[in-house]
Amino acid sequence: MKLAIAGMAALLMGSSALAQDAWVQIEARPTLDEGRERAETYAATLPDVSGFEMTSRWFVVALGPYPRDEARDLLGQLKDEGRIPADSYLTDGLTYRDRFWPAAMSVEVAPVAPTVLTAEEAEAALTPEYRIEVQAALKWFGFYDSALDGAFGPGTRASMAAWQAAQGAEETGVLTPDQQGVLISGHQRAMAEIAAAQAGPAPTSLTEDQRRALVAGLEAPQPIRARSGFFVDARGSVLTSAEAVADCGRITLERGIPATVARTGEGLALLTPGTPLAPPGVARFAAPQAGAQIAVAGYSFEGLPAPAITFGHLTSVGDISQLELAALPGDAGGPVMDQSGAVIGMLLPKADDMRQLPEGVEFAMPAAGLTRWLGTETGDTGAPLTPNALTRAGSAMTVQVSCWR
Repeated sequence: MKLAIAGMAALLMGSSALAQDAWVQIEARPTLDEGRERAETYAATLPDVSGFEMTSRWFVVALGPYPRDEARDLLGQLKDEGRIPADSYLTDGLTYRDRFWPAAMSVEVAPVAPTVLTAEEAEAALTPEYRIEVQAALKWFGFYDSALDGAFGPGTRASMAAWQAAQGAEETGVLTPDQQGVLISGHQRAMAEIAAAQAGPAPTSLTEDQRRALVAGLEAPQPIRARSGFFVDARGSVLTSAEAVADCGRITLERGIPATVARTGEGLALLTPGTPLAPPGVARFAAPQAGAQIAVAGYSFEGLPAPAITFGHLTSVGDISQLELAALPGDAGGPVMDQSGAVIGMLLPKADDMRQLPEGVEFAMPAAGLTRWLGTETGDTGAPLTPNALTRAGSAMTVQVSCWR
């Protein structure tokens, strides 16, 4: 593994040195060439620009390191001046590995296989804030359901071991630095995407109709409602709830693709896209098992660039399945998946008489009802997927359904 000489000091000081300081992370790119290009651009106007390959294999551009208070002040100042992206944030830099910017002579560093001992030593150097961030990431991915207190007790250890098992790693209950990096960077990317979506789409992402409305000084048109659905065949047919398309003047799928209602009934609606589609993923159905951990893919918020994945549990199975899940109205119509990515149901919208249910209680139509209505078959479940693979599977099959006047 090559490491730039400029970055060796931080490595030799160990994780404890990085934990004492903070970095202002301003951008991450999927390729080295893009990372170098962005680092060079920022270095023309900003001091202390560094670029690192992360444990997630993305390439990050950051400023620092600085004492944490100084880094926090700099972050606020540069955001206020509009010199860095609005979703920039502070990080301990524990996910940073090989430095690629500034360019410097490289030397060979022998790789060291992580062990439980080195993982425990690295963990002992973590700041309380970073420990809480680890717990928050475990909670986001559905492995932890207790308090975010930074105390790595038996509950946190069990959740770490479960996450390791899902990754196909040894279940030690102590995360290695690389495992911490994969976990934290995945959580940070998800939070950044949601923050960007909540901030609103950039003008360049508006449709032509919306641009004309804004130019005319009018409010850009908005759908009556936006729900979720998922692809059920190679032709791009989308299954969603009947509530999603009730009383619509027109219906569109994400990116403005027009759709028509092929048929409705039993609370379901099957949509046909007006433009031929090649779905990136198609649902495969399996029977639900009570008590299983499940995940729902859905467009929780209007304008999300990709569906959010919400984890929960299947508490009972019958004609209607009951879920323990924190869902939002936009998730209705989305696929309920087991840990193999198989669709075991469809999340139902809350009816008016269900509004008084305890928070976190949702309902789904089981796969048997969906396949009977579609005229297809329910198959067997598969091998469990990692959280990242499960997220990709849900994102590939899920589509936003918008209802317009």
